[in-house]
Amino acid sequence: GFLLATTTSMIAGHMAVFYHRRAETFFPSGSTSELKCPPVSLLGGHSYQIMNERRKLSRFAQQAILGLWLSASVLLGVGMTRKSFVFEFGGLAGLALGDARRTEYSLISLGTAILQASSGTVGPAILMVT
Repeated sequence: GFLLATTTSMIAGHMAVFYHRRAETFFPSGSTSELKCPPVSLLGGHSYQIMNERRKLSRFAQQAILGLWLSASVLLGVGMTRKSFVFEFGGLAGLALGDARRTEYSLISLGTAILQASSGTVGPAILMVT
């Protein structure tokens, strides 16, 4: 899941950079030397200059981008809740801890444990870590 989400994110980022670099839309305000800022437009309504041709994203491309964004968001949420950190103590410390010698954490549970271990004092350093 993580590899798929990472690959999807990289491809979407490269596509955005590719089209952004080729977006050559100028809006002259009377003379060729003065340029106004282009009006804000939605991704679906924005046209791009690609190889001397004006193009807009197709409905399929818009839906694919939305689907990939939603999929990446869901995978990110799932990844934050999966157990991904394991702390296991061996030797005398492990014997002294008993059943608590092996502790598993997800990203969210690790942040919660750090906040609980901070003895009620939540400063900037604790907030940056969590």
